[in-house]
Amino acid sequence: MQFSDTTIKQAALYLLDGGLVALPTETVYGLGADALNKDAVERIYSVKGRPTNHPLIVHVHKDADLNFWCSEIPDDAKKLIKAFWPGPLTLVLPKSQNVPDYITGGQSTVAIRSPNHPIAQAVLLEFSKLKNNAGIVAPSANLFGHVSPTKNEHVKDEFPSDNIYFIDGGSSEVGIESTILDLSRPKIGPVILRPGHITKKDIYKVLGVEPKDKDISAPVVSGSLKSHYAPKIPIYPLDDISNLDFINHLKHKKVAIIYHSNNHYDILNEIDVIYYKLPSLSTEYASKIYETLRKIESQNMDLILLESLPLDAEWDAVRDRMNRALATYK
Repeated sequence: MQFSDTTIKQAALYLLDGGLVALPTETVYGLGADALNKDAVERIYSVKGRPTNHPLIVHVHKDADLNFWCSEIPDDAKKLIKAFWPGPLTLVLPKSQNVPDYITGGQSTVAIRSPNHPIAQAVLLEFSKLKNNAGIVAPSANLFGHVSPTKNEHVKDEFPSDNIYFIDGGSSEVGIESTILDLSRPKIGPVILRPGHITKKDIYKVLGVEPKDKDISAPVVSGSLKSHYAPKIPIYPLDDISNLDFINHLKHKKVAIIYHSNNHYDILNEIDVIYYKLPSLSTEYASKIYETLRKIESQNMDLILLESLPLDAEWDAVRDRMNRALATYK
């Protein structure tokens, strides 16, 4: 990927001056700010409409000194960093005294990752030349609860009038947010707090232990609310077409159907429907789903019907995102 040194230097200077940068990563585009600049971080909360007690993820360069951010780096963390960083894996670790409460929601832990995108790494490196122990908090660059952006144009559509430095890094390859793994509680062991591209199976191969599912005492992390990742128009399960009253509700509406199987839905023949076929592989589906939802939004459809996703473990991450989107309109 080609990008100019000028773009990278200007982005780093923007961050140093307390500005916000639309940062491309391999997962989704982030709205970046200097993690140690309280005013800049507060602006992220304000611009996104994000609750101030909702913790943020710190993004660091691949060669960053993690001891600045973490009071302890367990052996399991070191193994996973070696295996998956830079990459779509966020680790939740005990925070150091250097980490302010305004990025952790007042918790004793910090969520941290190193993104696998050349522009993100270049900006982090340049920023570290301007500021010691540089880190960037970068939640998804969208209004809180909306579909995450996977292209620069999505971010511009979301924030057309805000003073943000935009960087076009092409389409995000992974297409959904990072896996979040808690390693802050040694007696409990590794716990998946948010599924993602790095799966339980991937983690098991490195640690020899399968991560547990989220428990009631687990740290609060990004993307954990019941309703999230939702399009601006209603989205419902395609299974609802088994209900005759629901079918009648669809008449005289423009309906988008997102599907991945070879099934046919002849019952909808008399309804104004546009079909959006996505790949049947989970990783390829993940890379396209947010872009597809945003495309449907732009086409003035009245509602979306989503075909149910497989229950296989490899679909956990996409199923998690879509279940939260569906919950918004229940």
